Amino acid sequence: MTFYLNESHLGPGATKEDALNAIWELEGLGWEVAYGEGPIWKEVLASDPDELAAFEQDLVPFIKS
Repeated sequence: MTFYLNESHLGPGATKEDALNAIWELEGLGWEVAYGEGPIWKEVLASDPDELAAFEQDLVPFIKS
C-alpha cells in the first residue's frame, strides 16, 4: 500500500526537493511512497512493527535536525 511523505515529515528546514529526493531513494529500496498528504507510514505500517521499524530506519538519513 502506498503511503505519503512530504517535507513536514523530514523536520525543520526540509524542502519539497528534499522530500522528493527522499521519496526517490525510498522507492529504490522498494517502498511505495508518494509525495503529498494522505496516510503516512505510521498509519499504514502500524499493524506490522517490524516493517514500521525497517521503514523508519531507511528514512533516518533524510531527517533534518
